[in-house]
Amino acid sequence: MEDVFRDLDPRGQGFVPYKEIQRFYSAQVGSPINEELIKTVVSSICGDGSLNVPEHDFISVLEELERRYTIESEAYWDFQALDCYGNNYINLSHALLLFREYHGDLFSLDIWRSFLESRETPESDVYFDELPMWLSAPIGNSCPSSQKEIVQEEFRLERIQAEAACRQLKETDSLVDTMDLKREEKERRQEHTEHEVKRKLQKWLTHGLAAMLKDDTGPDGDTAEEPLNLSNKESIKTTDVLSLLETKYSLLQDRVLMELSAHVASIESEKAEIFKKLKKMTSKPQSKKFEDEELSQLVEKTSLPFTFLGMLGDLSDKDCGRRQEFEALRVQLLEQGKSEVEVDSHLRIVYNQTMKSKWRLKRIM
Repeated sequence: MEDVFRDLDPRGQGFVPYKEIQRFYSAQVGSPINEELIKTVVSSICGDGSLNVPEHDFISVLEELERRYTIESEAYWDFQALDCYGNNYINLSHALLLFREYHGDLFSLDIWRSFLESRETPESDVYFDELPMWLSAPIGNSCPSSQKEIVQEEFRLERIQAEAACRQLKETDSLVDTMDLKREEKERRQEHTEHEVKRKLQKWLTHGLAAMLKDDTGPDGDTAEEPLNLSNKESIKTTDVLSLLETKYSLLQDRVLMELSAHVASIESEKAEIFKKLKKMTSKPQSKKFEDEELSQLVEKTSLPFTFLGMLGDLSDKDCGRRQEFEALRVQLLEQGKSEVEVDSHLRIVYNQTMKSKWRLKRIM
């Protein structure tokens, strides 16, 4: 060993840096050695904070390295045997079993508790990288634990694992319930959509395209507006369709321009003037639109609160909220002693008033 030490200390300084020890021992075992393991061994043999190995401690350092490396290598395969599902972690009971195996009769719960306290989450499963330094460390002056104390700790760990499994089961059940509710809600919305499509198609076939385009039903499926004076046509012409679409497009365009004017205008009095400008711009040929550079920049930077689908009436969130309000009102009226007929009549009146106010707003715009 003296010849080996002189080879590692060619300058005759009387000590070898821990880096040289790491390189030498890695070559001996044929695999890289953890730098933290080298530092820990050198510090424990040569004194706290020491990074150099003097000649009189050289053999002791190599022997301690051999002992710890052997324990860590064996512990790795024992860990793999306990990790029967290949998850790369084991539970606390199995980790305690490894501590007892490698510490033997000197096993102390004081060391085990120190290991748990050093972890970020003491009650979580254990990964292999957490174990080697604790399994191979010297026992020190810790007092060995009795069999009764060890059994009590095993019962405590089993209880922790059972509580964790129960929590995980509840979380899984909650997640499944949430997914079921979402699926049911999706199915209800899909059924509602299919029902509305069939109803509108039937209205088109029965009363014509105009009735379908102006269709608006109440909470019970009754028409909110007064019956339209529509002619019972067996068929319609292309010009009828184009005329109705042009009318609806014009109403939507005015609505968009009105919202845009409200966002662009800095004061209320400017809204009407900006609306007129925008209306005039939309009536120009495409090549001459947006010649007003200042107004064009304002328009481009403006973000409206409605999507085009929302302008067409596809407001599922508002419809859902309105239905919830009607349901709450229904419950309130029933609690007041109203009959089902009275409740339905009252709801129909409230809904018709709401729809009429919306139609008046559309006519003004």
